[in-house]
Amino acid sequence: MAAELALGKRPMRYHDIDISLLRCLVCIAEQGSFTAASHLLELTQSAVSLKVKRLEDVMGKRIFERTSRHIELTRDGAMLLNYARRILALNDEAIRTLLAAPVQGQLRIGVAECFLTRRLPAILAEFTSEYPAVQLDVQTGRGHELRAAHDQGHLDVTIGDFGGTGRMGRAFATEEVVWIAAENRKIAEGDTVFLALRTPGCVFREKALTALRMAGIPYRIAYTAPSLPGVVAAVEAGLGVTVAGCSMLGAGLTKVDVLPPLRPLEISSIGSLPEDNPLADLLLAFIRRSLPTGVVASPIEPEHQVHAQAERNGASVSINSFAPPADV
Repeated sequence: MAAELALGKRPMRYHDIDISLLRCLVCIAEQGSFTAASHLLELTQSAVSLKVKRLEDVMGKRIFERTSRHIELTRDGAMLLNYARRILALNDEAIRTLLAAPVQGQLRIGVAECFLTRRLPAILAEFTSEYPAVQLDVQTGRGHELRAAHDQGHLDVTIGDFGGTGRMGRAFATEEVVWIAAENRKIAEGDTVFLALRTPGCVFREKALTALRMAGIPYRIAYTAPSLPGVVAAVEAGLGVTVAGCSMLGAGLTKVDVLPPLRPLEISSIGSLPEDNPLADLLLAFIRRSLPTGVVASPIEPEHQVHAQAERNGASVSINSFAPPADV
């Protein structure tokens, strides 16, 4: 470069990378497939493929290795992914800082304990860090309890296993459900399965018992707790095996593959129509973008486009709040 300048040559000019192409790359890498990314980006799968092709043309390198069953980042793709995340973070920070007025208000949110039990607090902490003028009042519990609280007007938005969508509701995400045991616990085919489960009424308890009965596998409920953290503590201590969403896996826990496969957990949201509560929809969009591996965002219906216009226009969103009753 110094030699070029000394000779009076103009420095080489590189192509600019379209931000939307980088956002597409990050979304595919985090969601694990073009199909899942298309749902989250609200694009057709062919449009996502075209963006990847444009990005590869700009870079002059292959970004993904594609097979009939899965996709993988190439070495160049993995390197570009690191840059893409940093570029997007700076881009989004600049937009928020320079163009958007602070989003503010108070939001009462209920989240079923079965959904993102380990990850949810960190996601909500990231949201409040990004939107410090928003006050969240968070309530966790069983899906049917939160649905009742929502119907009584005690919650603004509720996420949980409601057995499908209905009035004011929509599909939100699907989470892989797995058998979980302590890393040092050995389970062989044909052994009686010792279970650690929540009390009756838990969706994971029903999934576990149904799968074992249908497969004819003997079992014994060795530990029962009223909450998932209590169940997980028992599993970590080696007292039994449990069933939970894959996001529950962490240090000291491992997936058990010798037991019957389980149907995924279908999660819905209620009270999230943008025209009724834009702040609630902003939070839901944030959670969707933060879903960990194994949890896939559901497609968004056209009439339920994720609300972001208030922030883009610099509008301040204010939501009326009410103190939740003591018995909920």
